[in-house]
Amino acid sequence: MNAVVAKKPMRTVCCFDADMMNLPRCEMRVERREGGCKVYCSCDDAEDRRALQAAGEKMAGKLCSVSCSLHGEPICHCTFNCCDCSCECTRTAEGICLTCVSCDPACCEMVQAMCDCIGRCQECGCDCMLHCGETPICVC
Repeated sequence: MNAVVAKKPMRTVCCFDADMMNLPRCEMRVERREGGCKVYCSCDDAEDRRALQAAGEKMAGKLCSVSCSLHGEPICHCTFNCCDCSCECTRTAEGICLTCVSCDPACCEMVQAMCDCIGRCQECGCDCMLHCGETPICVC
């Protein structure tokens, strides 16, 4: 399995709305898995972790996506509830885990390509934001 971990110090995220600066700052790790991918978001701060977990519980049945930006410019927006893909958000001790899978080989390939894209964006220093529907729930 390929995994990419991005942990960044607190800083201003210039391409997102000022109201979003109150979102939990997390560490994001994306991981290919058979049938799709996993997105792990974890927070060291207990208050941020609780806020993230509460938001994660509201993700059931909603559109799940990750957006990435670099120096204030949008780079990509990956929507996981595409084709025949289903996503489930579970609570972990550190935060949440978003698991997106599909039985359809073409859809699985697309989901894994999005996972790779997010990982490459992180490697290049992008800020990433996890969304539940239209609502951002954390900045990584």
